[in-house]
Amino acid sequence: MSKKILLIILLTMTLSSCWIRTGERRRNEEQTDFEIKSYYVESGIGNRYRPWKLLLCSNEEWVLVAWDLEEPRNTFFFTSDRGRNWVYCSELDVNFVCEEILADNDVLYCSVRDYSRVLNSSKILQSKDYGLNWKDLFAFDGNVEHLMVVDSTIAFQLCTEKKEECKDSSEINYTIHISNDMGIEWRILEPEVPFTSAFSGGEIMVGEYGNRNFVWEISPERQAVDTIHSDFYTMVQIIKGDDVIGVWNGGKADYFRVVGDSLAFLSRIKFERRLSDYIPEEIYQDDDVVYTSVLRPGYNPKYKMFASTDRARTWTQVSTRSEIDNQLDSVWTPEGNAWFMAGYKDRMVSYCVGYKNGKRQDFIKVIRPKLRLGDS
Repeated sequence: MSKKILLIILLTMTLSSCWIRTGERRRNEEQTDFEIKSYYVESGIGNRYRPWKLLLCSNEEWVLVAWDLEEPRNTFFFTSDRGRNWVYCSELDVNFVCEEILADNDVLYCSVRDYSRVLNSSKILQSKDYGLNWKDLFAFDGNVEHLMVVDSTIAFQLCTEKKEECKDSSEINYTIHISNDMGIEWRILEPEVPFTSAFSGGEIMVGEYGNRNFVWEISPERQAVDTIHSDFYTMVQIIKGDDVIGVWNGGKADYFRVVGDSLAFLSRIKFERRLSDYIPEEIYQDDDVVYTSVLRPGYNPKYKMFASTDRARTWTQVSTRSEIDNQLDSVWTPEGNAWFMAGYKDRMVSYCVGYKNGKRQDFIKVIRPKLRLGDS
């Protein structure tokens, strides 16, 4: 009897181990759970401009940051009909470039850099009319590398340079700034360098390279720093959705979920060569729907896009090509062919520039989970 019990226990452990490994590797090759729809832009941004960044404020109202091909600057356009018709709003000063644009309670925030300087100067701008007018909030002698605003609490990461006396070298400093009153008072955090950070879902995740066993989760609203326990092999890069994070973990693209004060392993993405490194590059999350882009570095690097409907437990490799892509001679987007420009709710959207017989034809394409009976 004892031998039978032992055999049952061993079989149970073996099956459990196999299930975990299958869970790590489970990836659907066919795009069965997601669909891509596309439609032409009727009144676009013109041949002078190319799309740069996109912000989806609602289902209908979007803001596009475009690159001026005649002058080195960014220009803002607005649509109220899901990208079919666009109107000019405003433009930045020459050499100023938009790094991030986001919305909080119908107010837009944009971080910009002056690329005419060796160490760029940066500003954070605010607009209350979808980019028609902008107000300078803050200016810095340094680079704003991340920006987040949630319920009027603002947080950003700043990179500054300090010249050392009697030396040609300089010291580079990284700081995280948080304010609950839009800049009247600040809390400044200085992580141990080198580190990696991600701003998303109302939280900031910081991983210091020397610490395998924990990462910091910073709540700007509470101005609190929590310790999240982990067990990384090595942690070099972090990307963050709402509660799902991707980690370049010992050469692997691993995905975890924050559960209490720990990281729970969800899945691993890999493709092609067995011994290749895989780096999580981008992530967007809406509840259970998660999109991510993964890089296989090397002499011929490759990016691929994956999507999940079960909060990153399993993944489907998805194509970013639409019917319109297949009709045109060439298509260009700033994100390339393995990512979309912006997310809203369960979908992601890109403003694309296509050419047919030498004529430019702009269009919009959208990826989202396939509609099921009862969905809208």
